[in-house]
Amino acid sequence: MSLNPCSISRLQALARSRSTALLQPYNPLNLRTGIQYLQRPLQGEKINSYYPVHMTDQMVRYTLNLPSDWVNDTTLAHRETVERKVARGKGAPKKGFGRRAVLNSKKK
Repeated sequence: MSLNPCSISRLQALARSRSTALLQPYNPLNLRTGIQYLQRPLQGEKINSYYPVHMTDQMVRYTLNLPSDWVNDTTLAHRETVERKVARGKGAPKKGFGRRAVLNSKKK
């Protein structure tokens, strides 16, 4: 059973009116439009609320109006451990005195 041209145009008009009545996009060529992703609710707030805000020393200083020489306890502890390592000779080498720099200087 074949459809005559009048009934094809009527079916297209029916599809157009159905899409407007149901608030759906009219896509007669069945192209991939990605409308399902655009109609989804945004997830930015949900994702942002999942991860806690990491406050740096500068942010804490600014929000609490602390003096510029204020440092946090964990920063002080880290500085002390680095100083102890350097005193024992276990710290990071000075710039230009690492193993690779020494090897390059021997080649020249």
